[in-house]
Amino acid sequence: MNERYQEDLDYFLNFAESKRGKELDKKYPNESMHLDFYFLHSKNELKDFINTFLKLHKINDDYDFYYFMNCIIKYMSGRIDAHTRIVMSNNDNAYPLSIQAINNKLYVTKCSNEKYSYSELLEINKVSIKKIIEEVEKFTSYGTPNWFLNRLHFYLNDKNILLSLPSIKNNAKYIEYKTSKGIIKYEINKDYSKELALIRKEDFKQYQIKDNILIFKYPKCPAKYFLASLLVNFPSLI
Repeated sequence: MNERYQEDLDYFLNFAESKRGKELDKKYPNESMHLDFYFLHSKNELKDFINTFLKLHKINDDYDFYYFMNCIIKYMSGRIDAHTRIVMSNNDNAYPLSIQAINNKLYVTKCSNEKYSYSELLEINKVSIKKIIEEVEKFTSYGTPNWFLNRLHFYLNDKNILLSLPSIKNNAKYIEYKTSKGIIKYEINKDYSKELALIRKEDFKQYQIKDNILIFKYPKCPAKYFLASLLVNFPSLI
């Protein structure tokens, strides 16, 4: 790992030594577990994790380092902290398709080319979707399996996420999604924001019932809450 990335790693570890402060402890007593970066693993355990990781993975560029740092956060937080992660500065690079898990398989539910809608996702850049999921899981902090699926739905159309994965070459010119209905191909650096906006467009409803789930949507949440929507299972209402 070159000097620049070593400096960034050292900066991160030094920053991890900081505490939130007593005032916040009193205000949010249940957040005390986040005050200490080493609440789950010791410094020596983290050192061993880093050394093992670097023996298996080379850090050649920002994508490699991005994956490496989020793997550290995942290792240190386990399943306690589902929010802390590092993002890249150019973080708005998504491809125009929506992916969802249905019956233990991943499907492209929406796409800029409608003929691929509801096709099963099999590979990304010739890497099996099973392998892709394994690599995403290793650097994704989550508290519950459903939260991981939620993140997975968004991560698999994210340029930075995909190019950071060890199995995908980060000098690739295209992202190719192999599906049961054919291959969806996107240029790595092309701006697909207009197509993506059409995919994400949806008439706003304050609440709706979908698949036996009552879904509340909030136009805006108070700053101290991370919750964007509340999903509560009420089968008796159906």
